[in-house]
Amino acid sequence: MDDPELQRVTELLARERAGQLDDAEREELALYGEQPDLVERAHAHVPALILPGTSNDGAWLERVRADDALAQADHAPRMRAARGVGLGMMIGGWVIGMFGTPLGPALAVAGAVVVLGSFLRVRLGQRSDPYDEIKR
Repeated sequence: MDDPELQRVTELLARERAGQLDDAEREELALYGEQPDLVERAHAHVPALILPGTSNDGAWLERVRADDALAQADHAPRMRAARGVGLGMMIGGWVIGMFGTPLGPALAVAGAVVVLGSFLRVRLGQRSDPYDEIKR
């Protein structure tokens, strides 16, 4: 980069993304906000400053671990069994309901609640996702 101002804005944006800005740098970056074309050009150069081994790798690795934990919880034997039982109850309820028995629809609804509950238990059981709080 030949433009020192563009380089400074790029460095500030990279430090902001890494969560390393102090108060003075935040103010400086806010002042550059009055030049949207410069900030836009700087955004294009930010990925070049974020190299492997920086603090951003930790956030990526944390995200991978969170996704793996979610997948393991989703495919746990207990969850698969609960979903199988719920699906069996739904199908059984539909079959029984075809014969005019009032127990059939109730059994189908109970099976749907079991299946839905197993999905909700996995999703709500996970800790908060740091990527939900990303500000662009």
